[in-house]
Amino acid sequence: MKLRGRFSTIHRRNGWPEEFALASQRFGEDWRAAREDDAAAILAVEFIERQCHEEDFEYFVLWAVHGVSFSEMHKRGWGSTAAISAAVFRAAEAAHAIYSGNEKKEPSRFQIEATKLLRELTRD
Repeated sequence: MKLRGRFSTIHRRNGWPEEFALASQRFGEDWRAAREDDAAAILAVEFIERQCHEEDFEYFVLWAVHGVSFSEMHKRGWGSTAAISAAVFRAAEAAHAIYSGNEKKEPSRFQIEATKLLRELTRD
């Protein structure tokens, strides 16, 4: 997968690790696929949501899926651009952990079983 658009920009200009930018881009694609009942994408989106603070996840969706910039969110009164950027970065970190199979939190029985299913569904 090659970085495109705002995902490439966040990597180049803001110094995000490429793997976080790629995870963000993949999340945006999975979000759209989940809306069309793609089982693997639905699980991936649910896993990422479970690994994030609710507010971080909301900002991440706005940025990664809907293309709302940090400055636009700031103008809407949702906090400083630095705080919003940090929240989105934390969510991108969680997305990368899910996609790489290195979740930070102790997984629940549901997550273990769902991870097995997700890997089966996404096996090439």
